[in-house]
Amino acid sequence: MKILLVEDNVSLCRNIASVLQNEGYTVVTCSNGNEAEFQMLNNSSDLILLDRMLPGKDGITLTREARAAGITVPILLLTALDTLGDKVTGLDAGADDYIVKPFAMEELLARLRIWSRRTVSLEDPGELCFGDLSYRPSVRQLSGPAGKEVLPKRLAQLIELLLRNAEVPITRNVIFNRIWGPDAEVTDAVIDTYIHLTRQRLAHLQSAVKIQNSRGTGYQLSYEREL
Repeated sequence: MKILLVEDNVSLCRNIASVLQNEGYTVVTCSNGNEAEFQMLNNSSDLILLDRMLPGKDGITLTREARAAGITVPILLLTALDTLGDKVTGLDAGADDYIVKPFAMEELLARLRIWSRRTVSLEDPGELCFGDLSYRPSVRQLSGPAGKEVLPKRLAQLIELLLRNAEVPITRNVIFNRIWGPDAEVTDAVIDTYIHLTRQRLAHLQSAVKIQNSRGTGYQLSYEREL
């Protein structure tokens, strides 16, 4: 399980990271809100431990922005603010749990075990995988070696269509009818643009999956892993 730990207290951050690593977790650490924002948006994690009071963007703002961006992994806020109003604010922002400082490491580990079980049980049964890509239609999230992205609606529909028919040619007519509908006024240039944009997303994720164009038959995915 990969955990993103965001804590500006260097000593506490090192202590937590050491305990988690000894328990077998993979830990990535950040010490300020701006660095945390980059990690949250560009690198995948299974769970986020997020300090509420940070230099730069605070934990509440980061939580709201993460949820707005379609990031669905559990977020556990770490904070010394322990009033009911503080907890409600954090949970309303999109946090899944709230741990008040100072806390015992045993409590933190127990919370992580609970969320680890929930993460496995809530795994999207409709996830599509091909090569080094995985796609979750329920949240339009495409993941590859370099991270994950939440796709706009049309791009999401296109990648889902290609993944559900991996290594099978999909004609322009099928793409047109499935994504825009037979009555839409869409030209070949529009389809070309969306194919190009999808290729850009795959390249950004550093995926070895390619969209092949076979003249007369259409488009299909191929996976050419480097040896």
